[in-house]
Amino acid sequence: MDLENKTLNELVSIYNSLRPTVRVKRFASRSSAIARINRLQNGPKKKTVRPRAKAQGSKISVIREMFSIKNTWTREELANQSGFDRNNISVALSILKNPKRTKDLLITKYDPGTRAYTLVAGH
Repeated sequence: MDLENKTLNELVSIYNSLRPTVRVKRFASRSSAIARINRLQNGPKKKTVRPRAKAQGSKISVIREMFSIKNTWTREELANQSGFDRNNISVALSILKNPKRTKDLLITKYDPGTRAYTLVAGH
């Protein structure tokens, strides 16, 4: 159907015939009328659902896994292995020791002299 040559009144009639439950009196523009009619004729677009990252592949789970291997890590080592930048390492570690945010707590202590985090409790 060639919608480009139709008048706005004809586009309203076509739209109302395709969707009788929701009737319109007019459209704001010819392009919006044609777009809405095409959507009704072609059906709704399929949404592409991206799978969410699995917990074992998350950055925080990488940090948890690192502390199961070794008890002491520097901030730079944690950043390189997990993919977090240096400033977000402390945020990630605070999430891991918050019982409202995780079931398996991982409590660490930061030593400014060695600039390393040491596992205190967890895993």
